[in-house]
Amino acid sequence: MERESWRKGLKRKGRERIIPKFSDAGRIIVTGYDTGLPLDDVATALKNHFSRCGMITDVSIPLDSAKNYKILQRCGYIYFVGEGAVDKALQLNGSDMGGRNVSVEAYPYDEDANDSAGAMIYGKDVADKVTELNGSHMGGHKLAVRVTAKPRIPTVHRRQHRQRPPPTLP
Repeated sequence: MERESWRKGLKRKGRERIIPKFSDAGRIIVTGYDTGLPLDDVATALKNHFSRCGMITDVSIPLDSAKNYKILQRCGYIYFVGEGAVDKALQLNGSDMGGRNVSVEAYPYDEDANDSAGAMIYGKDVADKVTELNGSHMGGHKLAVRVTAKPRIPTVHRRQHRQRPPPTLP
């Protein structure tokens, strides 16, 4: 019975897993796009170009701080979920995107990237109760629970600070 309760908690909109398996998630580094174009245009072009590789969860193109954040950096990052998505994306290395050849490079995660997860638990006196889960097993995994912050219980009333109106001139 206890095992079923955690499974129900993990189900979300008909899917069994909230967190993708390590083997299902991937990311690539892309270069070669026109850094003079607007950010939204480049992001849309990259999404369209790589959409057949797998489900794109994010396209991140940093802005160049040396150019007052007005120019795109020359490399962007595309995040996928789906088996073989990175391999499919690597096949597009050197392909034409809007008159430019894009370069694609795998950007693998660290081997231990999926070794931990965080969760927020709410409820009365939860900080004391949640530590009882430490060392228990859930879904074949041993839980290591620690409280990172206890709720703040104020002992004084919070006051609004009002600014005084400026003095009037005579």
